Amino acid sequence: MPEENTEKQSEDQAEPSEQQISETTIEAKPVAKVEKQEQKTVKPIREEKKEEKPKQEHKNHTAHHAEQKSNSQERKHKSWLLHVYDTKYKELMIFTMLILLVAIGYIGFHYYQTGDFLYRGVSLKGGTTLTLPDVPNVDVASLQAGLSSKFPDLEISTRTLTEAGVQKGIILDTAAKEKKDLDDIISALREKGIKTDNISVETVGSSLGKDFFKQAMLSLLFSFLLMAIVVFITFRDIIPSFFVVLAAFSTIVCSWAVVLAMGTNLSTAGVAAFIMLILYSVDTDILLTTRVLKNKEGSLLERTLDAMATGMTMSLSALAVTLVGFFLSQSDVIKQIMMILSIGLVFDILNTWIQNAGILRWHMENKAKKHE
Repeated sequence: MPEENTEKQSEDQAEPSEQQISETTIEAKPVAKVEKQEQKTVKPIREEKKEEKPKQEHKNHTAHHAEQKSNSQERKHKSWLLHVYDTKYKELMIFTMLILLVAIGYIGFHYYQTGDFLYRGVSLKGGTTLTLPDVPNVDVASLQAGLSSKFPDLEISTRTLTEAGVQKGIILDTAAKEKKDLDDIISALREKGIKTDNISVETVGSSLGKDFFKQAMLSLLFSFLLMAIVVFITFRDIIPSFFVVLAAFSTIVCSWAVVLAMGTNLSTAGVAAFIMLILYSVDTDILLTTRVLKNKEGSLLERTLDAMATGMTMSLSALAVTLVGFFLSQSDVIKQIMMILSIGLVFDILNTWIQNAGILRWHMENKAKKHE
């Protein structure tokens, strides 16, 4: 009997009652409902994320496509320029040669008409310079017309004295050297209501001006010849050295023609600017010739472009400095120097990277064909 009772108790413990089963099912039903509700709330969030993801991918795709399009356009533009520079270098070289011929023709025509190949300032021909620093509001053109009609034999020319682009005074250059003529000019200025209290007078004799002119021209000539000798010694090859000298000569002549066309009265400072321009021109030409001849890595175009990256940085930096100096300087002498250097640097870019580079490439290609 005791054994039977223990067996029944164990069976009762092993088998749950119907009441317990029903209670557990009742408790499980709310949990299942909560899980279903959570699944229903998570499902729309996932669907929203799925919908947002294609939109974001579409935005990224359109932005990437637009960036690729702009990059491809830049590459096409650059490739077009490189293609022209690579395949049309002979035509570009001829264009720079035509500019040189036009400049020489203009200088020759001016010499035929006037008997001189430049407009000389007072320091190169003799005469007097009158400087009036405190005259801000004067029409220089009408003043020069009035004075020239009143004193036709004194060769009066006027120009403005500026500070940061604002007129601060006027400068008069005249061939007059006698005190009487100068007094007449000053009296005429007073009649026009111009203050002459702070006027400064600088007179250069005609013989001294001629001596200055001869010395300045000899300095320019000797500096050019010495530059050519140094180039020939450096490369020890006549043809590339001649190309360097030709590019520097083209820069000087073209700049000279532009200064002449502008009607600038060249002073001794202007001649010094042309001497400086020889040095500015030669350094980029030597850079190009050295990279093309002595560097054997890459093609001729790659070597030229490698030299251009350095040379253009040098030229554009110098051009920026000269332009700032021209616009901000108060000195008329410095203005003339900066103007000549700015004009020359522009022509130097053309004559170095189009003329000299084209002739060098043509020479190297013909030389390679002969060796084949």
